[in-house]
Amino acid sequence: MKTMTRRPVPGNNLIKSVRKLGPLCGLSGPALVIVLLFSWFLASCGTVSKQSQPLPPDFGLSTSPGTLTIAQGSNGSSTITVAPQNSFTGSVTLAASGLPAGVTASFGTNPTTSTSTLTLTASSTATTGASTVTITGTSATLSHTTTLALTVNSTATPDFRLSASPSSLTITQGSNGSSTITVAPQNSFAGSVTLAASGLPTGVTASFGTNPTTATSTLTLTASSTATTGTSTVTITGTSATLSHTTTLALTVNSTATPDFRLSASPSSLTITQGSNGSSTISVAAQNGFMGSVTLAASGLPTGVTASFGTNPTTATSTLTLTASSTATTGTSTVTITGTSGTLSHTTALALTVNAAATSDFSLSASPSSLTITQGSNGSSTISVAAQNGFMGSVTLAASGLPTGVTASFGTNPTTATSTLTLTASSTATTGMSTVTITGTSGSLSHTTTVALTVNTVTGTNHYEYVFTDGTLYVYDLDTAGFPLVKSKPIPTSRGTRGAVACAGNGTLYVSFGGDGGPQGNGGLFAYDLVNDVVIWTQNYSHGIDSHAITPDCAVIYMPDGELANTTIWHVVDAKTGNETGTIAGSQASNPHNTIVFNGHVYLGGRQSTLFQAANVSNNTVYFTSANTANTIRPFTINAEETAAYITETNFLGFEQIDLKTGAVSFRVPVAGFSNNCSSNCPTTPSHGVSMSPDERWLYVVDSVNSYVHVFDISGVVGNVQPVKKFDVKLNHAMLQTESPCAYDCLGDGWLHHSLDGRYVFVGDSGDVIDTDIQNGYASAPTVVGFLPQMLNSRKEIEIDFQGGKVVAAMTNRGSIGTGAK
Repeated sequence: MKTMTRRPVPGNNLIKSVRKLGPLCGLSGPALVIVLLFSWFLASCGTVSKQSQPLPPDFGLSTSPGTLTIAQGSNGSSTITVAPQNSFTGSVTLAASGLPAGVTASFGTNPTTSTSTLTLTASSTATTGASTVTITGTSATLSHTTTLALTVNSTATPDFRLSASPSSLTITQGSNGSSTITVAPQNSFAGSVTLAASGLPTGVTASFGTNPTTATSTLTLTASSTATTGTSTVTITGTSATLSHTTTLALTVNSTATPDFRLSASPSSLTITQGSNGSSTISVAAQNGFMGSVTLAASGLPTGVTASFGTNPTTATSTLTLTASSTATTGTSTVTITGTSGTLSHTTALALTVNAAATSDFSLSASPSSLTITQGSNGSSTISVAAQNGFMGSVTLAASGLPTGVTASFGTNPTTATSTLTLTASSTATTGMSTVTITGTSGSLSHTTTVALTVNTVTGTNHYEYVFTDGTLYVYDLDTAGFPLVKSKPIPTSRGTRGAVACAGNGTLYVSFGGDGGPQGNGGLFAYDLVNDVVIWTQNYSHGIDSHAITPDCAVIYMPDGELANTTIWHVVDAKTGNETGTIAGSQASNPHNTIVFNGHVYLGGRQSTLFQAANVSNNTVYFTSANTANTIRPFTINAEETAAYITETNFLGFEQIDLKTGAVSFRVPVAGFSNNCSSNCPTTPSHGVSMSPDERWLYVVDSVNSYVHVFDISGVVGNVQPVKKFDVKLNHAMLQTESPCAYDCLGDGWLHHSLDGRYVFVGDSGDVIDTDIQNGYASAPTVVGFLPQMLNSRKEIEIDFQGGKVVAAMTNRGSIGTGAK
């Protein structure tokens, strides 16, 4: 506690000085002013002298804590602190006052120069309640105090409480049940408790496992065979000297149950035909200790239906077999199963329907059910015989309604399953649409199916989109409204389709299939005659495969090792045989995945690589390596001038533009206004598809997360101008579904390519077809105009064009690149 020194006021000294100059009071004018100023000067000098005197030493007191609560017969402590002030160095003697009766105080250090522990001790009879204890500190003439709020509470009386667990019991006459009675001590209770039960119904007795007890005791309630039934409240009383407490237990006594059983049938309904049978399991469910056997019988059977039981009598289950003769009464009836054991009898019901015996038959279907062929070419449809009601015969097929100049042949005729119908149009066949009727005959049975046939002239080029699912090839007509399915063919890719390219020079399609390395294992490649729809050769390799490309002269295929293969290998393959002749030297593109061949160069995209590379076809050696991209490389494309590559990347919605002359990354272009956030079926890259228009004006980028295709203006590539997003095309069919059928890698994360004329963009794993409006000079924004159903289940699709039954154009790369055709 600080002692304040009163500061003299200069004005007071001036007044006192004036008073001392009493004899001069008669002065006036300038003389008086001079005297007053001199007096003020003397007063000020005196004030300065007094202000410079130091403050006297002192101290302050404090308690911590400032409140204490103790019980009778106990004590508590607080620290008393001496705080020196103004260089105080003395010792302080402490004393406590204001103590309630029965409370004493002691100091650990007394006197003290810093701290001392005050202990307050309450006797067992100390006065209870709250009071203020004053601590006084004295040092010579100095004295200060501090206070402590003290509360003395009375000593708690030892006690206990009782509980029962469970607090309810249900027993039957002649049995017993138990509950644990628990003694919970309170306030240091240490005695033993004697237990007793009251309120017991007649015929029920109670016993305690431990009695008296200090903790728990098991109460057992036993009901005699004649005990009163119903619900009652049993009171358990615990006594210890003068203390007594109770708890209750709800007791229900049930009468002794009579052993019994019940019956059930599973299934509880059966449908059988005349001349056949059906079964249901009859189950006996014992109740109340039933141990007998049950004899089963069936009644309510329609005429001509008999019943037999597998086990009869039974103690558990028995199989009921209902057999209908060939002349059994048809319709629905209720069969009753009766089970009897001594005087006990129960039933269960089974709904029985007897149908008339079906006549064996068959039906016909055609897939596809429509075909478009040109004069001088052919097309195929699979005719299927579907047996019904045990039909086992063979079916003879015939075609009618053929237009002039069109002939029909069946691969297998007669057939018991399927047959390939081939319709061949001569060079002078009648053009137009007609309906071909296929008739199947077996004995007296005859059925038909139809194929809608369109024969086109050979004056123009026919454009087709080939779509590959795992195990099947689908061909769609791009020249007819609605893009109808022309044909479908089984192909040996049930292990997974990885890539497909074709070459017009030899009219051959090349499809890679099987594993893409690593855990998916090895793969293969087959060559397919596009004119005759037959496999030419198949090669199975000792490594993985992936998205390959072929040189325009149809001579060499470049096959990546597969995105799961921990290599950097691209294999050089002879397109005539499928035999491997070498590998690309200098490749650093890890986990080989995507490939483009153009103008004597092969471009390499590694699934786990940030280096984009190119090799010369002439020596199969890498000559170009880019700077590192921001993320690993996914689908890509290039322009015809080979000055720019457009790379999509892992976990990036957008693309990067690479300068193919310097290797530098020119631009990193995100898709503005769209989020990459994804909650389910999330792709490793949202932009798994990029396609350049043939005139190199537009770049289409897929957005599988939002089911959009974004269109960028890249016409400024020559001036090194950053691409600008112009259009956002909303897809009609959402992406990121699961492809079906599918061997592996089934998430529909997409693919893009332009039609060879630039008119359409095909969206893999959506099925949507976008019209680019190139026909009208891009006067309107691109929009979805069609849907290829099987492209919803695949991202492997390419365009192949025919003229006069010959292949005249085909995609040698899976992706679309610029052609320089302005």
